[in-house]
Amino acid sequence: MTNTNDIGGKIFEARCGAIKENLQEKIEKNPFKSLSEAVYEVLLDEIIHLDLLPGTKLNEYKLANAMGVSRTPIREAI
Repeated sequence: MTNTNDIGGKIFEARCGAIKENLQEKIEKNPFKSLSEAVYEVLLDEIIHLDLLPGTKLNEYKLANAMGVSRTPIREAI
């Protein structure tokens, strides 16, 4: 039986490039928005579009690497 976390993690790893692009677009669209707000919006988009599956554990380090930011904005967004 396949664990939802395993599937969610694999989907996340496959989408790392798209996640970083999405963050850059949000920052360019509104440069006055804080980085943590932009990260929050990206995570929200990933959840709404089911790219982050329910039950998937969020790892600060992996999210930070995928988005090209430090862990602080990740923590603030979560």
